Amino acid sequence: IFIFIFFIMTIQNIWKSVESNNLEYSNYLLFGEEDFFIDEIEKAFLKNIIPEEEKTFNQKVFYGKETNVFDLIGVLKSFPMLGSKQLIVLKEANRMDKISELENYFQQPISTSILLVCYKNKTVDKRKKWVKLFQKSGFLFESKKVYDYQISKFIQMDLTDLDLKIEKSAELLLINHLGVNLSKIANAIKKLSKIVSSNLITSSDVQEHI
Repeated sequence: IFIFIFFIMTIQNIWKSVESNNLEYSNYLLFGEEDFFIDEIEKAFLKNIIPEEEKTFNQKVFYGKETNVFDLIGVLKSFPMLGSKQLIVLKEANRMDKISELENYFQQPISTSILLVCYKNKTVDKRKKWVKLFQKSGFLFESKKVYDYQISKFIQMDLTDLDLKIEKSAELLLINHLGVNLSKIANAIKKLSKIVSSNLITSSDVQEHI
């Protein structure tokens, strides 16, 4: 449980640095079995890093299967058209052909290019040269699978952020109905936060609205 709490704290620290636009690194590699945390961090990057008026020029999203790695490197080595930085998001990185060629970029990365690599449903081989070079100038985050016994802790932390509490019976009802699906649970809690009249979610609330 302590490992899980540390894991959640790491996620919260990433969110805080992104939301305040105070990034510690220029390159972020998100990988692992749990899509939910990768998706949430990606949304935070796309929302907060580049000002709205600069997004057209300085925010670019690529998909692994459709992207030539050398074209991506060319974009990474370019400079922002406006403002001080550009954000490049690579989705489905695990589907990119010749991704190891990124080592050519990470030997001398550009500080004005913020790269977010989303490597879903898989682990990355940390023995690969491109990953080792990535680590030198960036941050690796493993989105670990959340198990049944950890769901309650996840719910409690989500509720704390919303200044809410939940009856134990309501929590069990939520878990029994939605299972180990963090996205559905987070959406249900968000929905309930807008509906409940007090700061306590009851079994009746879950039965009626979820």
